[in-house]
Amino acid sequence: GRVPGAGRPRGLGGRPRAKPAATMGSLVMLQGQCKRDPDAYREEFELQLAHYRSRAAVLALQPSAPHPELAELATFMAHCSGAYPAELSALPEELMGMLDKHAGAMESELRRTLAKAVILLRNKGRLEAAEALPLFFRMFRLGDKHLRTLLFRHIIADIRGINAKQRQDAVNRQLQAFLFSTMQQPDEGAVKRSLAVLIELYRRNVWTDERSVNVIASAVQHKSTRVCVAALNFFMGVGMTDDGEDSEDEDEDDEDAQPGAKRKKGNRLSKSELYKAFHTGTQASRRKKQKKLERAVKSAARSERIESGEALSSMGVSALELLRDPHTFAEKLFRRLQGSRDKFETKMLMVQVVSRTIAVHRLLLGPLFTFI
Repeated sequence: GRVPGAGRPRGLGGRPRAKPAATMGSLVMLQGQCKRDPDAYREEFELQLAHYRSRAAVLALQPSAPHPELAELATFMAHCSGAYPAELSALPEELMGMLDKHAGAMESELRRTLAKAVILLRNKGRLEAAEALPLFFRMFRLGDKHLRTLLFRHIIADIRGINAKQRQDAVNRQLQAFLFSTMQQPDEGAVKRSLAVLIELYRRNVWTDERSVNVIASAVQHKSTRVCVAALNFFMGVGMTDDGEDSEDEDEDDEDAQPGAKRKKGNRLSKSELYKAFHTGTQASRRKKQKKLERAVKSAARSERIESGEALSSMGVSALELLRDPHTFAEKLFRRLQGSRDKFETKMLMVQVVSRTIAVHRLLLGPLFTFI
């Protein structure tokens, strides 16, 4: 068996002299050792736990300063939470509290690392989905696209995992209640995120119930055109991107975007753009350019599906069939169309959804034909 403290440098009196902080490599090694034999490495763990708490106290005083050690220690603690459940029982609340209070001020890398630690704790069952979801939605308001993508994909994967073996109706009702209440908030960003989650879960055949569809339907009356268009596209069978972002959001958050350089829809990629994306600049800049090209290709393909009618898939039809009051839905959307000052493409999308609703439910809406 291993003797605790063996192999450490020794100071005066032969007592072990431990470093207050471990390097990232040694933390990863210690992490594996703690998981394999928690009792033998308890002393080393407690040393790192004390260091983690001291770094967390410094964060509270200087949230905007760099804290690389805290990021490494938080990850270490999250991985060891199963080996030392009593010592780390408060870890989920501590990490969520740091993010809730200081996420806006802290460095983006630290913010993402702490969010990943919370996600890891959630995956290990150290906290409930309903506890983490409100925090993640508050963090959606931050101007960090990589963080938003990380959180969005986790939320989708988490809810799918909850319902993987069998539907967990009690948990679903709790999560849906939060998302539905978020849809009623005045904040456009929160509504868009809730809508993106509901649409993606419907597309993945997780939440296909009548209540979810009718909450999505209510979004067509939202004052934000972006929210309205996202809901209309859903009923035409077109989902959002797999990270919950729309193309306008991506352009705004793109660090490489230049004023006036927004691509015109339908433009083909030039040879120079392709060459620059794969052969010029640093590896990080090439990666950004390649992602930008991927978004342009996806956006163009999405527009073509809408214009060609390919978007009229079974998803949109089956959703329309679940409308509780299709006639009122069509009438309200038509009234919005009559008073709309949106661009032509948005108006045409409204016409398509109204027409589709009339066809699916065999409604009579005479003013539509006069309007057209």
